[in-house]
Amino acid sequence: MEIAELQRRAADDPRPCRPTKTAQPTPDSRAVGSGGWLSVGPLAADAVAGHLARMGVSGPLAAADFGNLDTRGWACVKPDGADPAAVIRAFADRPTGFLFAYGPCGRGKSHCEIGLLRRWWRVGWSCALLSMADLRARMESDVSAGESYHATLLLLDDLGAEGSDGSGYRADDWRRAFGGLLDLRWRAGIPTVVMSNLTLEDIAAIDGRWASRLASGIVIHCGGHDRRLIG
Repeated sequence: MEIAELQRRAADDPRPCRPTKTAQPTPDSRAVGSGGWLSVGPLAADAVAGHLARMGVSGPLAAADFGNLDTRGWACVKPDGADPAAVIRAFADRPTGFLFAYGPCGRGKSHCEIGLLRRWWRVGWSCALLSMADLRARMESDVSAGESYHATLLLLDDLGAEGSDGSGYRADDWRRAFGGLLDLRWRAGIPTVVMSNLTLEDIAAIDGRWASRLASGIVIHCGGHDRRLIG
């Protein structure tokens, strides 16, 4: 699927531009693909560890879970003033809409994603975890591009990693294609998690529609110390 087709799909989608009834995850044992795309039934702890290893997750992240998630210095922007840990756990139990978390490197964003992945694998929900670089490569080379629109639970890591100023995302075709992906998932209420080192203001400078969709759900600022330097 070429980017032009992704853009056409977004432009021609007949659904109204508003959230529809929330899409709830369901157990799924069908194989979708490789390289981060996983649809599985309920997994035991050792099977989860095996999947993470095959995805290249190693070191401290391999043991990441909600039980050892450090949210010191985190703050909920939306809902304002809520406890971030409680909000994330509620989202894990009943994922709806968007969860956008941002902050500098080493603040626990990837740890949070692995915690969500573990939680959803254990109950048998189909998940897709991709870096933004991988997503862009797939969308541009027609490798499992379509699943990114309708994956039951989509987790996207490192929005902005190619350049903190967002310069890696300024190509018009990619900007519109990714905007179309966010828009379609927002309209359908499909759970989507995005982690970034960019603020919503930074993202708005790249594309206002991206920022609008990401701001529609839970927004968490991941602050505090660098967990990679200080335990």
